Amino acid sequence: MPPRPAGTDGRDHSYREVIAERYKRMANFKDSIEKLMFLHIAFLCVKIAWYLAAQTLEGIPLPPHALGMAAGEVLLLVVYSMAKLGNVKENLTLLKVFNMVQSLITASEVLTGWAYHNGTRTGGVPTYENSEAVAKFIVAKYPGYSPTTVLNTTKAFEMFLDLTLAAFLVMGTFISHKMIVEKMQMKKERENVSTDRKGAQKGGSDDDSDDEGVPAAVPLKEEKPKVVKAASRSDTLRRRA
Repeated sequence: MPPRPAGTDGRDHSYREVIAERYKRMANFKDSIEKLMFLHIAFLCVKIAWYLAAQTLEGIPLPPHALGMAAGEVLLLVVYSMAKLGNVKENLTLLKVFNMVQSLITASEVLTGWAYHNGTRTGGVPTYENSEAVAKFIVAKYPGYSPTTVLNTTKAFEMFLDLTLAAFLVMGTFISHKMIVEKMQMKKERENVSTDRKGAQKGGSDDDSDDEGVPAAVPLKEEKPKVVKAASRSDTLRRRA
């Protein structure tokens, strides 16, 4: 087996090209956004299923904001796929639209959840109508369980569902906002570099144009060298003769 060539034993790692930290952060942002989006879509599906169960059991109408959030999540997926993050053709404008839609969904979840769990719509007394509907069904099917315990459990589950969904939405919105800010900084830096290059090129051409106004130096008239013709040997001998 031939010997290992010098410089390829791994000790030259400090001289190799590495990925800049900001590009690593971009990849981490993209990965975090996708994971959080999957999680809050999953929790939203569970929440809508919870509403549908209450509607089926007690005839409680489905809240309008739940349908709005579901439509917003569909729009969120469409815009995210069109933004093409991490691709050469990624679109910063669509990423901003993605962040705006996600912010609206987050605001809807936080405000409606706050109103529901604090009884804002019922004079400050929370009704937990969805939890009560599910608790009645469980107690009717399993009479051995305590109604109070079942109701408290369903209330805790509904609160956990809303808080977790809101937390995932807030984190996703915050991370996408940070990604937008850093991408805008990178874009501005590229534009500044491009402007500096154009300015340097323009400055060089201006220097050349300035030289055109200066009259060129006129070379001195060269004197023609005097050509001295030496007499041939035969002419010299003839004169002597």
